[in-house]
Amino acid sequence: MYNLMIVTHGPLASALKETLKMFTGDVEDVYAVGLTESGVEEFKEKVSKAVEDCYEEGKELLVLVDLFGGTPFNISMLEIKSKYKNVEIIAGVNLPLVIEASLSRSSTLSETIESLKESAKGAVMSPEKATSSEDDE
Repeated sequence: MYNLMIVTHGPLASALKETLKMFTGDVEDVYAVGLTESGVEEFKEKVSKAVEDCYEEGKELLVLVDLFGGTPFNISMLEIKSKYKNVEIIAGVNLPLVIEASLSRSSTLSETIESLKESAKGAVMSPEKATSSEDDE
């Protein structure tokens, strides 16, 4: 079992957490932090506070960030990954990823990460590709 933290630009993290609640009804051990116009230093403090609240010694933590190389990613690497054990970070957060990460928390974090990476490959599709010839029969 692992805790889940969503770290993004703007209110996206909070919106993903609230939307997750619509699908699962449970957002316990899910934490959300967004970078606002108040600046990087305040954001860094929010991230540090959130990780203090959600990190449990001996328990794993999955951090989902929006953009690889963006400020939320960089701060997560500096303030979480480099300071705590059993932490993994995945960039490219979206709603299907959040739902799957939340529903997979009974698995190990390493199993979940492999599953998330595989699922993400098929997450973007155009409507033409979403139907198959079998649907026409």
